[in-house]
Amino acid sequence: QEGLKEMVLLVWARPDSNDWPVLYCNQAWTMATGLVVKPPKKFPGPIEIINIQSGSSALPGTSLWSHMRCSSHRDTTKLNACCQALQAVLSQPPHNTGGPGSEAPMFPLSTIIRRCNGEEMHALCRFSPA
Repeated sequence: QEGLKEMVLLVWARPDSNDWPVLYCNQAWTMATGLVVKPPKKFPGPIEIINIQSGSSALPGTSLWSHMRCSSHRDTTKLNACCQALQAVLSQPPHNTGGPGSEAPMFPLSTIIRRCNGEEMHALCRFSPA
């Protein structure tokens, strides 16, 4: 029950770019921000983020970072380090040793999310690369 209140987003987090398109958001995100995401019909494809108060899709952009930012220099540094580590992992040739696979770690960031009315709210985000 408590988990239903958490905002859930699916983003295409590319470690080589700061353009992380939002592909999906749940109702908790929409209620908190006033933004709804119309996902692409086919991936990759066009994404639309709509302000539910005005009905407008003329927003800063479809990237997560158009609507959120790290709340401290420490968290920005942590995000950059994670992206660099993920880029190093992704640049390795695939191999199968028969052992357990490696998983990207989950990491928390303190962020500031911009609502559709311009107000800002603080949120603790957990990023979990898949």
